[in-house]
Amino acid sequence: MLGGTNFLFDNDEDDEEEGIDPQRIVEDEHNIVKEFCCAICHGVLWKPRSCAFCQHLFCKKCICIWLKINPEICPFRCSPCEEKRVPPYVHYFLGRLNIRCRNSAFGCGEILSYNQLEGHQTIDYEFDQHPSICVSTTIECFLCKCPIEPKSWQQHMTSCFKRKFNFFVDEVLPPNDPFLFQQKDNANNWFMQLNIRLQQFLSVMFKIDLIGLW
Repeated sequence: MLGGTNFLFDNDEDDEEEGIDPQRIVEDEHNIVKEFCCAICHGVLWKPRSCAFCQHLFCKKCICIWLKINPEICPFRCSPCEEKRVPPYVHYFLGRLNIRCRNSAFGCGEILSYNQLEGHQTIDYEFDQHPSICVSTTIECFLCKCPIEPKSWQQHMTSCFKRKFNFFVDEVLPPNDPFLFQQKDNANNWFMQLNIRLQQFLSVMFKIDLIGLW
């Protein structure tokens, strides 16, 4: 089959963006957003791929993540899952989209074509150009769901975790328990141990998943 291979991608897939939020699209006169959505994330296709059998469309990152969990089976149960290059018309219509930068809510007012978007969001940092063009992206805290800047993420996660933990302790421990203070001391010791584990986890995550967000 022309263009058909197993889904194998380079190790740089972790740096890929997932589907584009439809809210970032400017003046979609041809209803491209509705026609070219990823079947996994439901965002506008980014670096589209398709299944050679069912022809469904996916973002490159989305299908890579899927196949790591579900090897050789596409989301629509095709097996083995084989890559097929999307038809040229898919790239043609996607190329007609104008898109706001993903950091528009944080000060970047750039509106770019689909084909210009990646260059704008991944300008080579060694030239120190990107900060003057595009404000740093944010990361969603998985505890409170607030958007956090990468440089503040580790500090926020520690304090957010402590707030959640204290709330949990107050809810679980009965207020009139005669052993309340002893239990709280034990809980605080437990929190200290959890906090150490959290810091270790964050340090690893920060090195692996946040590369390229500065």
